[in-house]
Amino acid sequence: MDRKALDGARRLGLPASPEKLAGLVSRREVPLLADGLVHAALDKPMVDEVLAAADRA
Repeated sequence: MDRKALDGARRLGLPASPEKLAGLVSRREVPLLADGLVHAALDKPMVDEVLAAADRA
């Protein structure tokens, strides 16, 4: 997890520790998680949509 991925994790209210984040998914899925977190760091409207959907769930 690079700095940008960790920024995305913070925006989404996820752990800011690379180890804790990696523990949320299988080892195979860590690159996909990191990619999604980078998108979250770069796209605030997407983060707002994700958080709103989580509140409705």
